[in-house]
Amino acid sequence: MNELAPWDTWEWDVPPGTTAETLAEQAERETTVMLAAARSLPLDVLERPGAFDKWSGRDVVAHCVAWAEICCRILGQLADGSIDLHEYRELPVGDETGDALNERQVEELRSVPIAELFARLDDAGRGVAGALRGSDVDPPAELVLLTVGDHLAEHAKDLRGLLDD
Repeated sequence: MNELAPWDTWEWDVPPGTTAETLAEQAERETTVMLAAARSLPLDVLERPGAFDKWSGRDVVAHCVAWAEICCRILGQLADGSIDLHEYRELPVGDETGDALNERQVEELRSVPIAELFARLDDAGRGVAGALRGSDVDPPAELVLLTVGDHLAEHAKDLRGLLDD
């Protein structure tokens, strides 16, 4: 049996009336907000080790990139019909805990220049919105909210807090 994707194991309240279009709008909005928060930080603040427990602000951006790209890929595959969400459980989870997965993803992106991380986050956010708008299947709202929408909003708030330190 394949591993369950993280959104199948987390409880998340999807607001009533959530549609593919409202999810697309939120993905675009929160990607813009996240990028603005990250770009507003001086590089020395963004790169400060341990600003968030073990992570720097840059690591938080990398973490968001990893999840936005996963979301974009899954929604693209749903839109083109190459996967069925009810059968698809091939996220890079395996035997990893959520924390171990997050750490591995961030470590894999540590050598990527910050400007490239910003560009990748922007591309993934726009890709999520485009895939949602181009799909005629019921979008997995939890996936979008957990990996892009609410997730980016939470981390943008965290990054803005670095300016207060």
